[in-house]
Amino acid sequence: MRSLATRDSRSELSAAIREALDVLKAAGYDLIIVETSGIGQGDAGSIDVCDLSLYVMTSEFGAPTQLEKIDMLDFADLIALNKMEKRGAEDALRNVRKQYRRNRHLFGAADEELPVYGTIASQFNDIGVNRLYRALIDKLNDKRKLDWQSQLVAGEGQSIAQQIIPPEQVSYLAEITHTARAYGKKVKEQTEIGRQFYQLSGTRALLSEKCDCQVAELETLVEQSENALSEENRKLLQKWPELKKAYREEVMITKVRDKEIRTELTTTTLSGTRIPKVCLPDFADYGEIIRWCMKENAPGF
Repeated sequence: MRSLATRDSRSELSAAIREALDVLKAAGYDLIIVETSGIGQGDAGSIDVCDLSLYVMTSEFGAPTQLEKIDMLDFADLIALNKMEKRGAEDALRNVRKQYRRNRHLFGAADEELPVYGTIASQFNDIGVNRLYRALIDKLNDKRKLDWQSQLVAGEGQSIAQQIIPPEQVSYLAEITHTARAYGKKVKEQTEIGRQFYQLSGTRALLSEKCDCQVAELETLVEQSENALSEENRKLLQKWPELKKAYREEVMITKVRDKEIRTELTTTTLSGTRIPKVCLPDFADYGEIIRWCMKENAPGF
C-alpha cells in the first residue's frame, strides 16, 4: 500500500504492512495489491509478503551493468518496462531481457517466452499492457490454483506509441511561435506601407487641389506604395467605407444560398437608447485600418 508511510522501516514497505494485509484478508477480498514506495537496487522485501511479484521499471536505469545490481530482476515473477514510447526504450528492453536470461540461466529462451513486457501505460488499449494483464491472470491462476477467466484479447507484438505529435513535429511549439512572430512582423510592415500610402495619397490630393505642381513623381510613389500592400489589404481598404456603413445600420442583412439572414446590430436600453453591438474604429489612416483589421477585425472576419 503506497500510501502507508515507510519511515523507520528501512525498507520499501511500511512496518505496518503485515497488519494491514491481515485486515484486508479478514475483510474477504479476493485480490490484494501491494504497491511499494519505490525500490532501490537491493530492496526485494515485497516478495516476502506477496504470492506474486511484478517489478515495474523504466528505461532510465543507466548503463546495462546497473541491471546486475537490481534484486527484483532475480525474484520478480513478471517485469514491465514502462514508457516504451521514450527514445532508447527498445534497447533497454533488450538489455533487461538479456539480464533476465543470465539471472535465470535461460540462455535458450526466446524473447516471447520471457515474462518481460514493454508497456505504454498512458496509452489506451496498449498491446504491452494487455499482454502483461493476461500474463498476470495466468500466473495468479497457476500459483494460487485459481480459475479466473478474462475475455480480453491481448494481441501479439509489442507496444507502439500512437503519438499525438509525430517525432518529426516535436518542435511544433517553436513553429507556432515562429509563425506568430512572422505574422506580427508582417502586420508592422503592412501598417507602415499603408500609412505611407495614406500620406502620399493625401499629399497628391492637396497638391492637385491647391496648385498646378508637377505630381508625376508623386504619382509613381503613390503607385509603388499601393503595390507594396498585399492584395488582401488593398481589397480591405476598398471595402472599409462600405463595412463601416453596414455596421452603422440597425440591421445587417446577409444572404446565404438564397436565404436572407437578418442580424440586429443594436441593443435597446430601458430608456430607449439604441447602442450598437459592434463599433468599428473611426480610423482614416490606412495604416491604422490595416493594423486593426489584421490584429482584431470585426466579428467573423
